[in-house]
Amino acid sequence: MDKQTELKQALEDALIRNRAMRIFSPWLASISEALAMTVSKEHFLTRQETAALKTRFFDQVILRQQNREEVYYSVEDKETLSAAMHQLADTVVDLPSVLFSDVDRYIGAVRLPAGVILRNAFRVWELVKEDLSFVTEDLESGFCLEYNYYDDTHEFVKEGAYELTAWGRLRIEDSTF
Repeated sequence: MDKQTELKQALEDALIRNRAMRIFSPWLASISEALAMTVSKEHFLTRQETAALKTRFFDQVILRQQNREEVYYSVEDKETLSAAMHQLADTVVDLPSVLFSDVDRYIGAVRLPAGVILRNAFRVWELVKEDLSFVTEDLESGFCLEYNYYDDTHEFVKEGAYELTAWGRLRIEDSTF
């Protein structure tokens, strides 16, 4: 690596650390409030661990979507979807999971029980500011809830639709609806 590249990398690292210091405490307070539980620094993966897991997670999401494993729900089904997530939460109460967010590039992703995330899904989704995505560290179970403007036939839906790609223990069975 040449000197200019090293300096550029050092500057980028310093900017990331600076931003992390500014956003960590407020984000920690917000996630703790959204989940009604205490989340601490020890719950977080490193940025490097997060980046590697997030890449592997989204590779799985893409593969499963290519295999047409995703499920779509209309916006009108929000309460039904919420009830299904609550029901699933009861079966995965303590399943260790990693929640991704729009700030995990700076502070790392956070380890949380899947049941807690699912019980508070829409509040958490507002906080993460991207798809509601979480996964077990072994990738055996994953959950990615998106809000899109296209349905399962790829037709435009003016009011939007929920797209859920989930597998393993985090899969919502159709019989739930």
